[in-house]
Amino acid sequence: MAITQQNCSRAPSCGNCGSKNHSEDLCMATTKCRNCGGPHRSDSRRCLARPTRSGAPTKEQMKAFRQAGEREFQAVLRAKAAEESATSAEDFSVGKISSQTTEVDANANIITASPVDSSMGDALRL
Repeated sequence: MAITQQNCSRAPSCGNCGSKNHSEDLCMATTKCRNCGGPHRSDSRRCLARPTRSGAPTKEQMKAFRQAGEREFQAVLRAKAAEESATSAEDFSVGKISSQTTEVDANANIITASPVDSSMGDALRL
């Protein structure tokens, strides 16, 4: 069921993030429910706070749904941040290794750059 101005009293907003400043087709934000704050779209059937034809949840129910939704959304953000951090740390260590060069001394002996200190790698993983 599509939500239209005809059957909803709220101001129009982005279906992906709930913002009133842009339309859904221009949205680049993380998905966040306008009803409960959870990590799903406002029209998702997963949303416990989603208004239905039989009526809206009570104020007490809405409070509980919003708290749970916000906790779930924050958990998703933390997981994404951890994933991005791990990816950037991995990219950094790969870049560090590939930037090591081989040098040739005057006697034509090959001298390789020393390997990255393992304690540095451990510090990046924190």
